[in-house]
Amino acid sequence: MKINISTSIKTHMLIAGSIGLWIYLFLLIIGPFDVAPLNMIWRAKIMGIYGLIFALSYMATIPFQNAIVKSRSWSLYLELATIISMMLIVLPLTYGYYKSNLIQGEYNFQDFIIKSYLPTLTLIIPITFIARRTLGRKTANNHVIYSTQKRMIIGENRTDLLQIALENLVTIKSAHNYVEVYFLQSNTLNKKLIRTTLKNIKEEFPELIQVHRSSLININQPIERAEKNLIKVCGLEIPVSDTYLKDLEKNLVSRHT
Repeated sequence: MKINISTSIKTHMLIAGSIGLWIYLFLLIIGPFDVAPLNMIWRAKIMGIYGLIFALSYMATIPFQNAIVKSRSWSLYLELATIISMMLIVLPLTYGYYKSNLIQGEYNFQDFIIKSYLPTLTLIIPITFIARRTLGRKTANNHVIYSTQKRMIIGENRTDLLQIALENLVTIKSAHNYVEVYFLQSNTLNKKLIRTTLKNIKEEFPELIQVHRSSLININQPIERAEKNLIKVCGLEIPVSDTYLKDLEKNLVSRHT
């Protein structure tokens, strides 16, 4: 099952902060991790570290997530694997803090997992999943377009039809009275010639970025800067005119923030 996923670092920092805050409030009020007997003031002093551990552990998974997204569609399986990876990072860090001089927890590692860690995860995993599904659908610049919803490119001829998910579009180039549509299919680059104009394509796909009077690109595909006025998108060399260079650089920066 394919799903949408955000690649924005800012968005995931917001998610991490939300998870950390929720963890802090949960531990403060409920008091697991063998600290229930402590008074509220003392809990307030020590529980923030747990929230920070969860937030940082979440952010540690994002570079790997974004690297995977560049080469394949995101799926429910990968979503769950990412959340579980976060929890595996959390385990030794929370136990280390629990056994530190500040807390001096009494549980051994096995008891810690059974009595504190696993019960907490039954609440943390759904919260993390919901946060990623809600906050992670959009980014500040609306550049996350990893959507499985297919769109139709229709040309003037009867055979000029291409149904494609936006995530698989690479670039579209003008070729006289036609456009060359480059797209990924089973991780292989394909090309289809369609009789239409670049102007029509731009109106149908406002998510694409114009880099030349004859070229549109998908900003979320892997992009390499070959020269000042030349980029590579999925291995294709595409010229960039001075008119669109500044806008391209702005979009490349915002994609990673």
